[in-house]
Amino acid sequence: MYVAWVLLATGVALLRNSGWLLVSVPVAAALVHRDVLREERELAGQDPEAFRRYTAAVPRYLPRLKELR
Repeated sequence: MYVAWVLLATGVALLRNSGWLLVSVPVAAALVHRDVLREERELAGQDPEAFRRYTAAVPRYLPRLKELR
């Protein structure tokens, strides 16, 4: 979802020839990433073992290459 949002916003910025939007995409993505890390810390604090299993099974943003085969 997050990767699709970045790609979509980047595409719109390029199509609209909008420099300010193109510059704002990485800034917004960095802010979202910061929130993702915060939420992960909170979840890990609630149930560390379950969160460890979850993170071992589910990649954060992109699928693992071995899963694409």
